[in-house]
Amino acid sequence: MVRPLTAIAVVALTALGTTGFSVSQLSSRHKRGGFRPISASIFNSDGDSPAEELLRARTCVGNLLTQRAIQSFMFLLLSCRDPHTVHWLQNCIHTENLEHFHGTGAFNLTRFPNWDSVLVELLSQPKTTMVATKTTRRGGGGRGWRGQIDRLGLEKTEQPKEERQENPHIHEQIVNYEIDIDPVSLVSRIVSVREQIAAECNSDFDTLIYANDQILASYFETQQHDRSEEEDATENGNTTHEDEDEDDSDHEDLHDSLTIPYSDSSKSGRRPIEGHKNAFDRYNAMMLLSHAMDIGDDGIKPSPLRKGNFDLMLLLSTQESIHRVLRDYAHAGDERDVSFTWLSEFYLERVNEFFDGHQEYGRADDFLEELLLTPPMLKSWDDDGGSRKEMVGLVDPLRMAEDIIRMRSEVGREWKQIIASTPKEHMKLRKALLVRQMGDQQTEFDTTIPETTMEMSEGFE
Repeated sequence: MVRPLTAIAVVALTALGTTGFSVSQLSSRHKRGGFRPISASIFNSDGDSPAEELLRARTCVGNLLTQRAIQSFMFLLLSCRDPHTVHWLQNCIHTENLEHFHGTGAFNLTRFPNWDSVLVELLSQPKTTMVATKTTRRGGGGRGWRGQIDRLGLEKTEQPKEERQENPHIHEQIVNYEIDIDPVSLVSRIVSVREQIAAECNSDFDTLIYANDQILASYFETQQHDRSEEEDATENGNTTHEDEDEDDSDHEDLHDSLTIPYSDSSKSGRRPIEGHKNAFDRYNAMMLLSHAMDIGDDGIKPSPLRKGNFDLMLLLSTQESIHRVLRDYAHAGDERDVSFTWLSEFYLERVNEFFDGHQEYGRADDFLEELLLTPPMLKSWDDDGGSRKEMVGLVDPLRMAEDIIRMRSEVGREWKQIIASTPKEHMKLRKALLVRQMGDQQTEFDTTIPETTMEMSEGFE
C-alpha cells in the first residue's frame, strides 16, 4: 500500500529546525507537485533510516530532560548574577536566548542526537578564564558628596547639560574581573539538576496520566451540558421575530467561544473573547500539579521551572502520540487510509504553530481542542498507485483525538519508567567526570613535583 508524500514531511520534520528550513516551506514544496506514492515502511518504529533516527531524537524525553536541566541551571546562574557563564554555555551549544526559550527541540539534533551529547561536548572543553570589564566613575550615586545628598534625600539643583562642566579630577576607572570556567564542575552541577528534574517528572507523570484520562469524560460531559442547555432554551421558547437577529449573533458568539483556542497565538489571530468556553477542562492538570508542589516531594523544594517542565512534557508526549498513531494508521492498511491521509495533513499544517519553536503555555491542549471541535467530513483524494482512481472516505476527528489521548497515557507510562532510570544513566557520565577531574588534578600535581622534589633533596643534604 502506498502513502502520500506528506508522510515524508511528518517523519523528517525533526531535521527542519536544525538545518535552516521550516515545516511550512517543506509542506508548500510538496503540495505544489501534488501527492506522490512512497512506502509506508518509513513509519516503522524499528527503522534505522536517518529520518527515523531524527524523529526519535526529536521526541526523546531524555533530550528534553537535558535541555530543561541546562535551562534551569542558566536560570540559577542568572539569579546569582553570573551572566558570563551563561554566555559561555550558549557559545558552546551554539544557541541564543536559551534561558528564555519555552519549547522542545532547542538543540541541533544532527550535532547532539543523544541525551548526553551536549554534556559530553561541554566536558571536552578546556578550562578557561573569562575577563569581564566594568567601567566605573566616581561621582553621582557614589561615595562622594553627591552620593551623600542622594542618601539623605536632600534636594539638589541640576544645571542644564550644556552648561555642566566635567570635573577634571574625576576619571573613569576600568575594573577587570576574572571568571574561571571549569567545564567539569559545570557539567557535574547540570547533572545534579537533571536528576532533580527527573525525580520531579517521575511524580508529575502520574498527574499527567490522571488528567489526560479525564479529558474525554470532561469533553462528553461538556457536550451533554451544552445540549441540555440548548434543549431547555428551546422548550422555554419565548423567542420573537424581533429577537431573531440578536439570537443569531448569540449563536455566532457561542460558536466562536467553542472554536477559538484560549492561547493568544491562535490561528485566528484574535485574542480570547470574554466568557470563552473550552471544549474540556483544561486546568485540571495544573491544579493537580500546584497541589503536588505545595505538598512537596520529601521536603525538597521544587525546581524553579517545574510548571514549564510539565507543560513541555505534555507537549512532547502529545507530539510523540501523534507520531505513533500515524504509524498505527499506516500499518493498518486500507482500513485507515482516510484517517492517515487527513491526520497527516492536519498535523503538518499545524506543526509550526503548536509544536516547533517558542510556544505559549497550553499548546498541547490547543491542538487537541481544535481536533475535537473539527466536525466529521467526507474526504476525497486521487490514488496515485497507477489507477488514478478517486477515493472517498469518512473523516472522524473525534475518533482520532480519542486515539491520540489514549496513546498519550501510554506514552506517559513508558516515559515514567525511562525517567525513573535516570540516576543509573548518569553513572557512566559521572565516571567520566571523575576521570576528567582526577586527570586535571594529576596535571596540576605533576607541575609542582619538580620544585617540591628539589626542596626535599636540599633539605636532606
